[in-house]
Amino acid sequence: MVEHHKSKYPAQMAAVMPLLWMIQEKYGWISVDAMRYVGDLLKLPHDHVLGVATFYSMYFKKPTGKYHLQICTNVSCMLCGGYEVFHYISDKLGIKNKEDHFRRDVFNRRSGMSRKLRYRSDAADKQQRVS
Repeated sequence: MVEHHKSKYPAQMAAVMPLLWMIQEKYGWISVDAMRYVGDLLKLPHDHVLGVATFYSMYFKKPTGKYHLQICTNVSCMLCGGYEVFHYISDKLGIKNKEDHFRRDVFNRRSGMSRKLRYRSDAADKQQRVS
C-alpha cells in the first residue's frame, strides 16, 4: 500500500498526506515516531512531515475518544450559527473550549478555526475503512 501511494505522485513530498492518513486510519492517531517513519520512507526531513501533520487539524497527534466532535466557528460557519451550535453542545455535554479530556473513553472535542461537527466511531469505523 505504501508503494502504491508513493508511485501515484511524481515527487515523494506529495505522498506525505496520504501516508499520514493511512497511518491514522490504522491506528486512530499519528505518533511522532510514525511521522519520523514517513519521513524516512520518503527520504524527507522529519520536520517537513511534522509540519504537515501539525498544520492540518484532520491529523490527530494523540489518541482520541470513541466520538470526535469538531464544531466549525470560522466566519462562514459563524454566520450560519456555528457559535450557537458550539455553545449548545458544550453546555449539553459539559465540555469547555479546547478541552479534550472529558470522558476520554467516549468523547473528544477539538477546537480550531476550521472546526466541523463530525462524528467518528472508533473501532467499528476503523475496521470498515482498513478492511
